[in-house]
Amino acid sequence: MNVVENSTFTQVDLYEQLLETQPKILASTQPDNAARQRELFLMGDIENPDHTHARLDEIDARDFDAVTQLGEALRVILKNDPKYRSVYDEFTETYSQKLHLLQLMAQYNASQNESDKAAIREQYMQLNVELYGAPDEATYRTLLAEKMEKIDAKNLSGREKEMRDELHNLLPSLDVEESTERFKPSQATIEWAHNVATTLYEGMVAHIPDQDKFTDEEIKSVFQEILAVEFGDSAAGWEVVITDDTRISVSAADKQIAVPKGVELTKKQLTLRTVHEIGVHVLRSITGEDTTLLPLRLGLSEYYDAEEGTGMVMEQAWKGIFKEMGLKHYITTGLVHFDKRDFRQAFEINWRINTLMKSSAEGGISDEDINKERDSAYTDTFRILRGTDELPLFKDLAYYNGSIDIWKFLESIRGDDFRFTLFMMGKVNTSQKHLRTILGAKPVV
Repeated sequence: MNVVENSTFTQVDLYEQLLETQPKILASTQPDNAARQRELFLMGDIENPDHTHARLDEIDARDFDAVTQLGEALRVILKNDPKYRSVYDEFTETYSQKLHLLQLMAQYNASQNESDKAAIREQYMQLNVELYGAPDEATYRTLLAEKMEKIDAKNLSGREKEMRDELHNLLPSLDVEESTERFKPSQATIEWAHNVATTLYEGMVAHIPDQDKFTDEEIKSVFQEILAVEFGDSAAGWEVVITDDTRISVSAADKQIAVPKGVELTKKQLTLRTVHEIGVHVLRSITGEDTTLLPLRLGLSEYYDAEEGTGMVMEQAWKGIFKEMGLKHYITTGLVHFDKRDFRQAFEINWRINTLMKSSAEGGISDEDINKERDSAYTDTFRILRGTDELPLFKDLAYYNGSIDIWKFLESIRGDDFRFTLFMMGKVNTSQKHLRTILGAKPVV
């Protein structure tokens, strides 16, 4: 059935159908042979991983047609409401761009011709920047140089000194012509943000029992209680499930909070996860759904950096501190993008940096410590190169860029609780354009 020609569909019907077409970047780029490639790589049996991606290969013209048809149908329904129509236009355009990005990954992986691969790479990188922004080279080089300054200042010997020498041989030039001045919020803004976070989240956090450790089932129980008591009927349809995922996450599209099977958290860790996952990702989805502008539930165009940034900043605000986030993702992206390091080279640099940052003059780094950092560095490197094993995906720049942008926003509105409340009324970014959208959204009656 052609949804454009079917006059019985409502905006809600079409929006729900549109949600089903949402491109899932992480799920689509999850390799079929992930465990085996990780094992072979860490044992040194292969130089670089060679992942296969059946889900990428399944993306075809029908996926694009579905998004296009639903977008056209929404335009027909909203022909007399240009403000809402433009929001849906951007929504469907973002879906099409993400589908195209995934399709380019599949084409790049399948191509055997270097000239063709170069052309695909150019298209991919352009779309990558449009969706997620580009890394700043001066920021990357300053971040890397600062890491190495700390490592070089350590009085190391033996195994640690040898590791540092290896690291210097692997690294690009650390000459930074001019240090980049990076943003830091004022103490007054940090204190105001702390008061805002305390007011907003103390009711949620109060549901966490006074105990040292929490199992997966106990975490699930706490989250369920917060949803039921703090959100009531507004949380209808939301559920907490224990899954095989590796981290706690929220899917606004599925109305689901995923808790990894077997995970164990301290009370402090569970408090911060509550603030981040429920206090930001769930809250902004639920407040967005309370309006007639349905995309506010999942996010307007270009909302992603602000969404992840807000989660991290609210954790910091709860603690009353400021800290730059996502540094390892920024550095890995820079190694690959600016200095053309491949998977193996970026990995070898990453695990040595992480290990040496924790080392001391007394030594004591064990094989177990190194293996732990190697395993972590593999995951970090994979995240940046997911989908192709060669081309950087800029999605995780959101952890650094997003958190800095949110702190800048808080600096600009310090003391304006109402402006902050508007920002939390859906999944939006800090732009005036999104503010106007929020102000124009009608509440559900």
